[in-house]
Amino acid sequence: MLVSKIVLTDGPCGGKTTALSTMEQELTDMGYKVYILDEVATRLISAGIKPFGDDKLDVLTFEDIMLKHQLLMERSLEEVCKHSNKKCIILCDRGIFDIRSFLSDKDFNQLLVKNGISPLEAMDQYDMVIDLVSAAKGASKYYTLENNEARTEGLKEAIERENLAQASWSFHNNLVIIDNSTSFDKKIIRCMNAVKNHLGLEKRSQRKFLIEVDKQAFQELNKVLSIQIEQTYLENNYQEPYEFRLRKRTLSNENTYYVTVKRKENGKEEIVTEEKIEEDTYQKLLLQRRIEGRIKKERSCFTFDNHFYKLDHFEDGMIMLETDKDVTLPPFVDVLEEVTLDNNYNNINLATRKQKQKTLKI
Repeated sequence: MLVSKIVLTDGPCGGKTTALSTMEQELTDMGYKVYILDEVATRLISAGIKPFGDDKLDVLTFEDIMLKHQLLMERSLEEVCKHSNKKCIILCDRGIFDIRSFLSDKDFNQLLVKNGISPLEAMDQYDMVIDLVSAAKGASKYYTLENNEARTEGLKEAIERENLAQASWSFHNNLVIIDNSTSFDKKIIRCMNAVKNHLGLEKRSQRKFLIEVDKQAFQELNKVLSIQIEQTYLENNYQEPYEFRLRKRTLSNENTYYVTVKRKENGKEEIVTEEKIEEDTYQKLLLQRRIEGRIKKERSCFTFDNHFYKLDHFEDGMIMLETDKDVTLPPFVDVLEEVTLDNNYNNINLATRKQKQKTLKI
């Protein structure tokens, strides 16, 4: 049974090799079966298939070969997990959207179409993305080319690669950035703690703010993608304190659908199950239970100064920003009110309140 598929990305010399080894050992000790997909680019380059040097391939051809190989290996590992009675985790040393950092958006999207996958489907391949910031950015004295024969970047190029990798994944709903503000050992511990939080083994503190935003400054950020989200909360027909939620995500007229069941106990929430479903299943579930509430919002995920943010524009004009605890907010954001501890601004309460207002109007 596949529990989660996690991507580790970075600029050059970010610590992926050490992090993958640590995660494999610790997750195995916790009872998970761990599969690691090695970096496809390094494998191809080490085999002599290169976009540089003698007998080089053009970049688009190289990236096409890499995407085909990435998809094949990921789908093979997913199939293996389906036939396992253990809790399985796939750790990917880079993923599909690392390819995006080497191409224009037009070429990247055409490459996805050529290989039978939409940008939204490619995005939803992964449950979590961890960016281990390159040592070139904040720990330059530790930057080295010696531990990867496929690495050729100097310090300046490494910083550029880090920025591009971060921008290429910044759309993801569950991106965690591990910077170089601590020692390398603590950096790896922070990475492992992020995974534990994702698996529900530890709780990560987050803050939420109602804001106004400088639209021009925000639009100047690179590679910001906006996804339309519709969340529908269904009636709970049982006595247990469960929350049933359907989620529809839309990007460029492509939709994906999810069903989530949460348990509420002692004021805390725990995800019991969350899975991707087909459209016909989504439509059937909408008809099976009474709708208690629904919200629509446009979500823009972005990075700024090595921090990750989720910015939600609600249909009534409200803008909410979510980020980790103790993170400095971007300068183009004006805080109207912090609502971290205000349950009125939880999604389910916003949805049910809007539903009640709609009913009153009718």
